[in-house]
Formats: sequence, structure tokens, C-alpha cells
Amino acid sequence: MKGKIFLFSSGVFAAATASIICSATTLPYSKFERTTHLANNGESLGYTDGGLSYQKDLLAKNIALPLKVNDATWAPQNEPREVANRDFNKNAFFSSRQISSTVPLPSITQDYVVHEVFSGAELISALTNGKRCSDGKLRISLAKDVDVTVDLKLPNGTVLDLNGHCLYMGPDATIIVGSKTDTGIRDKETIHHSHTTERRSKRIYDKNGYAGTEYYDVVIPGWDEVKYHVVYAYEDNSEVKIFSKGKTGIIAGLTCPNGADAKSGAYYLREAHGSEGKSKESLFKILSGNLILGNLDIKGHNGGNGGNATYSSLWHIPFGGGDGGNGGDGGNGSDVFCVEPNHGNVLDEGYCTFIPGEGGYGGKGSSPNPNYWVYSGSKGKDGKKGSKGKVINYPNRLMR
Repeated sequence: MKGKIFLFSSGVFAAATASIICSATTLPYSKFERTTHLANNGESLGYTDGGLSYQKDLLAKNIALPLKVNDATWAPQNEPREVANRDFNKNAFFSSRQISSTVPLPSITQDYVVHEVFSGAELISALTNGKRCSDGKLRISLAKDVDVTVDLKLPNGTVLDLNGHCLYMGPDATIIVGSKTDTGIRDKETIHHSHTTERRSKRIYDKNGYAGTEYYDVVIPGWDEVKYHVVYAYEDNSEVKIFSKGKTGIIAGLTCPNGADAKSGAYYLREAHGSEGKSKESLFKILSGNLILGNLDIKGHNGGNGGNATYSSLWHIPFGGGDGGNGGDGGNGSDVFCVEPNHGNVLDEGYCTFIPGEGGYGGKGSSPNPNYWVYSGSKGKDGKKGSKGKVINYPNRLMR
């Protein structure tokens, strides 16, 4: 790991390059993680001074490193046992003036770990068991395009860098942000229904039989309806960030399954209809807290197509053939985000595109049974196209 240290002492500005090789216990960095810790990436990690303080943090990590600077040379003191090798370049200073002072760097013990994942299984494992940095963040980076077939739970403090890759969510998979926990408390609600008047009638008979109808009003007294509502606890202070460094990242929901076609040779008409295409409510389910997004293209799930119909084979009906079945309706496209009525927000930091899912096409209605004697059956109807989804169910919760 290479970094630059900038020292300010008696108005003199100096810089040096230090090569530090640390044990895996102290600095658990992989090859990928070391490349992400270069100075030009400092600003993407929240440092606004061009990476200066970021480099200083890395070099001072877990190392009480008072430096004695004399005659433009580095003289490390109290070197800990974790540091195995360190070479100092005496020509790295910009000034050759004599400096005689001890310059202690801050004692920083912040661990910075980025989990690099190559598959959906590794992504789920990192979210579940990944090591967090000392600032509480769980940092994950995609090394390639990833497919996920189950719900993806992003815990509080997750920072997911797509790194220009694609995250494909299966038709049954949802990205869940925040938490919603049943407290076991039930909120009692009493609804009072006012009295009503109901018109009734009765038949009148005399000795000659039916004599007419008599109408009268009946007053139904008011009553109370009691309902119990579940009380949930929300983690409103949670925060999850998804972004893509460099190239725009993609999060896409895969198309939902199509409806099943009716089996040929259906006997009854109800068996001759096509099934409806499958639908998905949303790609993201935000239960609480804030979801922060940046430099992403996000596409919801498309609805599945409706199944095609067949005709019924009612051969026992004299002179007539069976009717054609109706095609199944297409599934509805999913929303991109679904938030709770009073919890959860989406914050777009810029360069994001949100595309709702498209509705699936309706299945084809069937022609009537061609094997008839005299009268042909009727043709079935085509299924309806599914509706397009929305970006978010509560538009005021999306801040751009």
C-alpha cells in the first residue's frame, strides 16, 4: 500500500512516500482493496481535500508513528511489531531545509474493508456475515455482473458499489431496505355505526286470498365495531447507499413468468381459458429509513404474458361444438419503489434513471371447436394487456 504524508512544521511543506506491508490481522486488504485505496479515490469515499487526509488515515492506521524528521530523512520511532517492512525515501521531500522536530501522526484505528463479490451467493453472504468498518459501514463492491434469485435484505449501514456492473433481480426477488418489526402490541380501534332504517314488506291475505302487500319501516339500532391493529417498530434512522463508481451501474428486475396455456382437448369451457401472467409489486421494498442512490439505471419487473386459450370439446351436445376459451390477461408491470405509508424515503444524488416495469401482453382467445355438426360455438376473447408500473407509490417520498 502506497500513500503520501504531508507535514506542516514551521511553515515548511514536505511530502514523503512510504511503502508499508502489514499483516492480514492489521490491514486485511485484498489486491482489489489496495487498488481502491489510491489517492484519486479519496473523494469518492467522503474526503474532499484531494485524498490528503485519506492517505494519512491509511498510513497511520493502527500505528503510533511519531516521526523524527532531521536533515530531510525519515526516522521511525516505536515501530510496532505488526509492521514487517518499511522503506523511507529521503528524496521524497520537496524542501531540503534542515528540520529538527518530532511530528506525531494521529493514532487512528479505523478498519477499512471492502468486500469484493463475484456471485449472488457471495453478495448474500457478505450482507449477512460481512465485516463492518469501524465507522459502522458494510462496504461491498461487485467484481462482475451478479444474478440474485431470492429477496436481498440490505441492513443498516450498507454501502454497495456496483462498480459499473449489473445486478439482476429474479422475478421472485425484492431488494428490502430498513426493518419493520411486530412489537406484539395491538392498537384497539372502536368504530361506531349509527342506527339505520330498513324498509320491509309483508303480504296481506283475507278470506278471499291474497289482498295486497303492506310496507313498514324497521329501525336497526346502532352498534360498535372493534378492530385491533398491529403496532410495528420501524428503524427510521437506517441508511443504505447504492451507487456505481465510474460507469453507470444497472439494477434490473427480470420479467415475471408467463401464464400457462390451456391444455388442448379441454372438456369444459372453464378449462379452455388461458392463465393470467404473473405480476410483481415492486423491485425495491423500503420499510423504513433512507435509500440513497447515485449513477444508476434501475428497471422494474415486466409483467408476464397471458396464456393462450383452446376450445372445449363438448361432443355430447347435439348439433353444436364447444366454444373457444378466453386468453389470459397480461401481468402488471412492477413499481420501482414501494414505501410504507409513513416511513421510508428515496434520495437521488444524481445521474439516476428509474424505469417502471411494462405490462405483459394478453393471451390469444381460441376459435370454437371446429368439430361440430350444425351450429358452431363462439370465439373466445383475447386477454388484456397488463398495466405499466409506477416509479414510486408515494411520489412525495422521492427526493431528487
